[in-house]
Amino acid sequence: LPVALGCTKDEDITYASPTMATTSTGAGGAGGGGSGGAGGASSAPIEAPADTWTWVDFADSRCMNDTPTGIGVNLAPDSDKVLIFLEGGNACFNLTSCGVTANKNGYDGEDFAAQSGDLAGRPSFVRSAENPFRDYNFVYVPYCSGDVHGGRRAGADVGGKTRNFRGYDNMTDFLTRLVPTFPNATRVVIGGVSAGGFGAAINYDQTAKAFPNADVSLLDDSGPPMGKDFVPACLQKFFVDTWGLDQTIGGLCTDCLEADGVFMEPFTRYLTATYPDRTLALISSIHDSQISLFWGFGNDDCANVDAGFPEVPYDPALYEAGVYDLRDRITGDAPKFFTFILDGTDGADTTRHVWIDDPAGVSSNGTLLTDWLTAFEAQSSGLADVPPSP
Repeated sequence: LPVALGCTKDEDITYASPTMATTSTGAGGAGGGGSGGAGGASSAPIEAPADTWTWVDFADSRCMNDTPTGIGVNLAPDSDKVLIFLEGGNACFNLTSCGVTANKNGYDGEDFAAQSGDLAGRPSFVRSAENPFRDYNFVYVPYCSGDVHGGRRAGADVGGKTRNFRGYDNMTDFLTRLVPTFPNATRVVIGGVSAGGFGAAINYDQTAKAFPNADVSLLDDSGPPMGKDFVPACLQKFFVDTWGLDQTIGGLCTDCLEADGVFMEPFTRYLTATYPDRTLALISSIHDSQISLFWGFGNDDCANVDAGFPEVPYDPALYEAGVYDLRDRITGDAPKFFTFILDGTDGADTTRHVWIDDPAGVSSNGTLLTDWLTAFEAQSSGLADVPPSP
């Protein structure tokens, strides 16, 4: 069975030897589904040793199997910068996809400790000169909600099992502790890969509002919110109905969710219009094999959306056109939305999925991804689309 809707699977990640601490500090949840606030959630700051990965339980958070989860933190006490990283790992919307979605049986402190290390081997978390985020406080949000960190729907019958999609409200819970933990934050980057890239975008608005005095940036790796000519309305509506995105994205603005279920383009336009002075960034290859498989469920008017893998592959030329349409039409007028597109000009694999976990030597149109990420972090005046729009 191929890995669908992809991202990095747990067993594909190599970690350093662990330095681990655990704190069992339950935090309340976001009530029954209100769009703002976190109900009875504790607002106590997280206390943890410096430069050590520490697991923090959130008792009212939920994985899709209805068990609680939490987050990992690695604190840099002298820093006023925060990196919130959302993990990826497929998406659960039918029997086939749920079967390959990460952590479908839950994720807790034991899973965090058992990940063969403390995440210190991942480039985004290495405190060395090569990492532009090296002096940040690190927050690791695991992925067990199955809904690209964006849902709000309990008791959904998906793939023959009852699932609880609560990714968006989990993030609300996490923010109730993160805000008092970093009260003087001046810079917050919310980012992620694949499902976590989509999730970072979906949760950008509530993160920006939670940190009103910080400059909040978005770094979306391989979660491209394409227009409906490339992600059919039937597929977008299926995601909305399955995960309850009408309760999350649909509640942000009157135009964020259209009547036919289309949400990717209108929601992206909402972000760029609401935050024109914030740095929003996307990394994508032009023929991403994993997201292409994802979009393939929309083939033939979603004929296979609730069945097995699409029999006809998604057209690579259509995917490429969708990436450039996102850059040129959807976000072309946004002054601070930047893209790094891997088009094969410098030999990068145009079908590759996710990049920031292994950016060394990756280049497009003469620009190294590591240099682009450094410019992104610094919000340099030299940050630009790669390749540039025509």
